[in-house]
Amino acid sequence: KVALMSWLGIFPTVLFLTLVVGPFLADVPLLPRTLVFTGLVVLIMTWGVAPQLTRWLKPWLQGPSRS
Repeated sequence: KVALMSWLGIFPTVLFLTLVVGPFLADVPLLPRTLVFTGLVVLIMTWGVAPQLTRWLKPWLQGPSRS
Protein backbone atom coordinates (compact mmCIF):
# COMPACT_ATOMS: atom_id res chain seq x y z
CA LYS A 1 0.00 0.00 0.00
CA VAL A 2 2.83 2.38 0.83
CA ALA A 3 4.53 1.65 -2.50
CA LEU A 4 1.30 2.40 -4.38
CA MET A 5 0.78 5.59 -2.37
CA SER A 6 4.37 6.64 -3.10
CA TRP A 7 3.86 6.05 -6.81
CA LEU A 8 0.58 8.00 -6.72
CA GLY A 9 2.55 10.96 -5.39
CA ILE A 10 5.77 10.60 -7.35
CA PHE A 11 4.26 10.10 -10.80
CA PRO A 12 2.33 13.39 -11.00
CA THR A 13 5.14 15.25 -9.24
CA VAL A 14 7.73 14.04 -11.75
CA LEU A 15 5.36 14.72 -14.65
CA PHE A 16 4.71 18.26 -13.40
CA LEU A 17 8.40 18.99 -12.87
CA THR A 18 9.29 17.53 -16.27
CA LEU A 19 6.83 19.86 -17.96
CA VAL A 20 7.53 22.98 -15.87
CA VAL A 21 11.18 22.77 -14.80
CA GLY A 22 12.49 20.40 -17.47
CA PRO A 23 12.80 23.01 -20.22
CA PHE A 24 14.87 25.27 -17.94
CA LEU A 25 17.26 22.42 -17.17
CA ALA A 26 17.55 21.10 -20.74
CA ASP A 27 21.04 22.53 -21.28
CA VAL A 28 22.36 21.56 -17.83
CA PRO A 29 24.64 18.49 -17.79
CA LEU A 30 23.03 15.22 -16.70
CA LEU A 31 24.47 14.91 -13.18
CA PRO A 32 23.56 18.40 -11.89
CA ARG A 33 20.22 18.27 -13.73
CA THR A 34 19.39 14.97 -12.02
CA LEU A 35 20.57 16.34 -8.67
CA VAL A 36 18.28 19.38 -8.95
CA PHE A 37 15.35 17.37 -10.30
CA THR A 38 15.48 14.63 -7.65
CA GLY A 39 16.03 17.21 -4.91
CA LEU A 40 12.86 19.02 -5.98
CA VAL A 41 10.92 15.75 -6.10
CA VAL A 42 12.03 14.84 -2.57
CA LEU A 43 11.18 18.31 -1.20
CA ILE A 44 7.75 18.41 -2.84
CA MET A 45 6.94 14.84 -1.79
CA THR A 46 8.17 15.26 1.80
CA TRP A 47 6.44 18.51 2.68
CA GLY A 48 3.59 18.66 0.20
CA VAL A 49 2.30 15.60 -1.57
CA ALA A 50 3.04 12.73 0.84
CA PRO A 51 1.40 14.30 3.92
CA GLN A 52 -1.72 15.13 1.92
CA LEU A 53 -1.91 11.64 0.39
CA THR A 54 -1.44 10.10 3.82
CA ARG A 55 -4.40 12.10 5.16
CA TRP A 56 -6.59 11.22 2.18
CA LEU A 57 -5.66 7.52 2.17
CA LYS A 58 -5.43 7.00 5.96
CA PRO A 59 -8.42 4.65 6.21
CA TRP A 60 -7.10 2.49 3.38
CA LEU A 61 -3.51 2.53 4.64
CA GLN A 62 -4.41 1.62 8.22
CA GLY A 63 -7.28 -0.75 7.51
CA PRO A 64 -10.29 -1.21 9.77
CA SER A 65 -9.84 -0.37 13.43
CA ARG A 66 -9.76 -3.27 15.86
CA SER A 67 -12.24 -2.37 18.59
